[in-house]
Formats: sequence, C-alpha cells, structure tokens
Amino acid sequence: MKCIARVFLMTGLLAAGPAVALGPVDGEAGVFTWVVDDYQDTSVNSPLTGGYGELWLGERWGLRASLYRISEDSVGMAPDEQTLVDFKYRVLSATDNTFLALGLGWEQDRFGADGDASGARVMAEARVGILGFLRFYADAGWAPSLGTVGSRQDLSSISVETGLVLDPLPFIDLRLAWRYRLHRGNYRIRRQRRQLWRSARWRTSLVIPVSEVLNRFQECQPDLEPPSSSLQAEVALVLNRETGEHDPSILFIQRAASPDDPWSGQMAFPGGRRENSDLEAGDAACRETWEEIGLKLCPTDSVGRLGDLRGRHGGRSADLVISCFVYLVDTTPALRANHEVSEIVQIPLSRLLDPDLRTSVEYEAAGGTRFPGIFLSKEDERVIWGLTYRFLIRFFSLFGHPLPPG
Repeated sequence: MKCIARVFLMTGLLAAGPAVALGPVDGEAGVFTWVVDDYQDTSVNSPLTGGYGELWLGERWGLRASLYRISEDSVGMAPDEQTLVDFKYRVLSATDNTFLALGLGWEQDRFGADGDASGARVMAEARVGILGFLRFYADAGWAPSLGTVGSRQDLSSISVETGLVLDPLPFIDLRLAWRYRLHRGNYRIRRQRRQLWRSARWRTSLVIPVSEVLNRFQECQPDLEPPSSSLQAEVALVLNRETGEHDPSILFIQRAASPDDPWSGQMAFPGGRRENSDLEAGDAACRETWEEIGLKLCPTDSVGRLGDLRGRHGGRSADLVISCFVYLVDTTPALRANHEVSEIVQIPLSRLLDPDLRTSVEYEAAGGTRFPGIFLSKEDERVIWGLTYRFLIRFFSLFGHPLPPG
C-alpha cells in the first residue's frame, strides 16, 4: 500500500553544540504535523504527528532518529507508527547546507493489533542551499525486507520526502514538504462464496507475454516419468497469440457428459490415450486435438513440454501417466467440437491468475475432499480443477506465479 503526506508544516529548534575533542557537533530537533491521504480514497485523510532528532559530528558523520505516528486504522493498511534510525556520511559537502549523504539504518513499523515489522534500510539525503535562509532537501529510504505481519506477507517499504526549509529566525526553521510512502507485500484474503472457499493474494503483474513463454520453455527441463507398463495419455496445452502478444489465451474444452469417462463434464485440455499409430512423443496430443476440436497442430507450433503427471481417480493415483505438450498458434480457425466435447473456450493467462477467481471443489468420489480450482470468469462458475489444474500449477510456476497446490 502507499500513503501520501501532501503538505506539512514542521517547526524545529536548531542548536549548535560546542566543539569537543572529536570535533564540532551540530544538533537539530523538532516536531511536525501533516495530512496523510488514504491510498485507496484520497478524500479520506488523517493527521500525522511525530518528531525527530539529528546530530552531526565534524560535518561528516550524522545520526538521525525519527518517529511518525498516525491514529490507528485511520489510513488503509498504513503503519500506525514508524520509527527510523539512520547513520549517515556526507560523501559530498560543498557547504553546511549543500551536501549529499548516504547511510544505513533500521526501520520499525507498527501495524496495531497485527504486530510489528522491522529490518535494515538504506538511505540517501541531499540538501541545496539557495539564499542562505532557504534550502531545498530530499530524503529517500528503502527497506527491502521487513518480514511478515498478520496478513501482510514479505513486506518492504520505500519512502521519499522532499521540500523547502525556511530559516526566518535563529534557532527556528519552517518546512513545507511532501512525503510519499509505499508498502509492498502480498496480502492473503479468505472469503466464502456459495459454500466454496477461495484464497486471494495481491501480486505485481499478472501478464505473461508470448516472448516470456518462449524464453522460459527454452530453459525448461521437465520431470518425466521413466518408461513403464503404465497406460500412457497425452494432452495439448494450446496458447493462442491471436488474443494478444502480451496476454495469450489457453484453449480448454468441456468434456461431454459420459458414464464411461471418469472426467465426464470437466474442463480439460484436448487429448487422450496413446495408440499404436502414435510413434513419437506428442503424436497423441496432436491427433486428439484434431479429432476433438478440428485444430491441426504442426511441429513448428511446439513450444515445449511440462512434467508428467499420474492420473487420479477417487483421489487415488491411477495406473495412467499423462504427458502435457505446449503449443503456440498464431490463430485458431473455426473450431468444431466432436461428440466427446460439449464446448470450446479460450481464457487469457491473466484471467487464470486472477485471485478473485480462486475456488475449491468438493469431490464426493474422494470422500468429500476439497480440491483447489479456478472459475472460468466472474459470470461463469464452471471450474478448472483436477488434472488440468495440476498442469496449470506446473505451467505458471515457470513464471513465478505459484497456484495453491492441488
């Protein structure tokens, strides 16, 4: 999340200490207040108060401690209290009011009842004197790892503060400034919908372009089952770039209802059992795709292969090894479903990663065990789960998007 402090007036007392054995020591302390905008609704804001103290030794080494406070829960997901301690060094110093300093420090954020997060941070500070009584300043800090607090996972923070300082009287300065603060992290949410539980997590980007797909499969080394007497089947994960180079779609079928099909009515990839006429790996996936939906796959369409999986029936492993071959096509002509398929759908990768579409399915044949799945859309509550979902886990893990295990 982010919280923005638009404008604040900070008054402080500036005092010069006497020279000591280690050199001249300058001190500065003050209190401040400003208005903070909620990151989701900028019409909602809250006053923030705090204070700081700073010492400079020999015009080179500095130590600063700051405390920022917001009334609890007044700004969405902002920390109620932030404490910073920075030890810094002036790497460039033209005058006392014009310098560049770099440093290391420690940050602690308090999130009310959720608890505390803390970690090391790096910082930079710059000041530029303008007219002797006026100066510009900018501070930036980054804490890459603050840990986990409550529902906030892998928390980090970035803060930037910039403004003008006016010295109207000795030992008094007035500051007009703007502060930007960003908290990054994953948030876990659980909620119920029609007796189905689904989990959600905030992410960065959910878009996987075609170029990244090609690059990842060049490096992919799938885990394959060794040759055995088990029955063999193959499926085709077909990516269609016609829907967009930056967000291709995956082609799914809904299997026709049949008492002889253990996956009757489920969403699936086109595919089926290997036959004696299937001489090479992938032949069955291509043949079945042509038979089921009328899409002719060529060897040049092949992108790679995912690791093999064993079929399940009633929640138990079956004597069937399924291989998944990945293809990329430029377009899908008029597709035709045969008697084994009731419908053909194409879903963009970004929608499959939408956390709001996560759900679970209760499978009676497995004693009521619940298995994770994905709704086709917010309006279409058919669910991708089971074997097809397990292959999607392997597919998306190649791009750093882990799905809940199935």
